[in-house]
Amino acid sequence: ADDHVRFLGTIESSLEVIAETDNFDQISETIPGVASSLRNIWLLSKCFNTDAKIHNLILMISQLINERVVDAIKLVEFKNPDSLQVILKDCVTVLERWKKSFLKTRMDIEQSRKEKRWEFDINLIFADTDHINTICKDMILICKILMEI
Repeated sequence: ADDHVRFLGTIESSLEVIAETDNFDQISETIPGVASSLRNIWLLSKCFNTDAKIHNLILMISQLINERVVDAIKLVEFKNPDSLQVILKDCVTVLERWKKSFLKTRMDIEQSRKEKRWEFDINLIFADTDHINTICKDMILICKILMEI
């Protein structure tokens, strides 16, 4: 249990930023550090040293990021497409940064050849992220059309 708490403590403040701030630039800046920390947690922790265990942790973080994005989007804002478009672009940035940071960390692990690899289905982690990202991009197009009207 001490190992569990100690290693999760290394990402606790970053996860609090993701969960609590309304500043999507700050969330986006926090994400690469979280992805990098996941590698260290996976390598050094006795509780998260299997694919199944680190997969569950990564999935929880992915769900947290997805929830923050979905919570930020208010359809009522279509009345003001300019401001909604800004929010949507921030959301796309966060979602893409999360996936890119994860994939970079995974690639770093694979290229090191000293570490075992993450052998789990990333589609399970990013299916919702990719879906939400697509919807955000579609909504950006709708905002552009509304601004032209």
